[in-house]
Amino acid sequence: MLGELLRHIPFRKGVGIPRMALPDVDPEGTRIRAGHFVHVSYLAANRDPAVFLDSDALDFDRAPHPHMTFGWGGHHCIATAPARAELETAIGALLTRFPHLRLAVPDSEVQWDTETIRRFPLRLPVSW
Repeated sequence: MLGELLRHIPFRKGVGIPRMALPDVDPEGTRIRAGHFVHVSYLAANRDPAVFLDSDALDFDRAPHPHMTFGWGGHHCIATAPARAELETAIGALLTRFPHLRLAVPDSEVQWDTETIRRFPLRLPVSW
């Protein structure tokens, strides 16, 4: 469940740190010249329909699959393990205490922060 939540609702929005192409490269047929900057969108990667079937859906039955929420390779967050443990504990405790917790409004009415790089709801009306 946590992996799917992290894939579907990442902590940040926007693109990652810009990278500079060292040689000319042609990924997927698109020329990137040496010295040009590339912004990698892990948000788009987490919704890639070539990787995730029905990629825009939040599917708790989805088979576990690596996602980009904590970065990748040499740019993978070193605090991934403790962050996951903290989230699993917090979400587990919340759902144990309130097993019928649900949104009190349609999900389309949840307003998200648009002023910062972080991603969080401004209000989250719930009922239980």
